Amino acid sequence: MALIVPVFPAQRRGAALRVGVMVAGLATLSGPTLGGVLLSTVGRRWIFLVPEGPGRPGPSGKILGGAT
Repeated sequence: MALIVPVFPAQRRGAALRVGVMVAGLATLSGPTLGGVLLSTVGRRWIFLVPEGPGRPGPSGKILGGAT
C-alpha cells in the first residue's frame, strides 16, 4: 500500500488497492501449493532455484540481467 497510495490519484486508488490485495492473496494461496507440487515431482533441490527472480542474485538473476 505504501507504493500504491502516492502513485495513484484518489479517484483510481481504490481499484489499484483492490488489485494489489488480490495479487497478495493469490500469492499467499498458490505459494505453498506450488511449492508442494514442486517438492513432490522434481525434488527438494529445485525449491531453492524457484524464488530467484530477476532482481535477486543467482543464476537466473544473471541470465535475466538482475542486480548481482
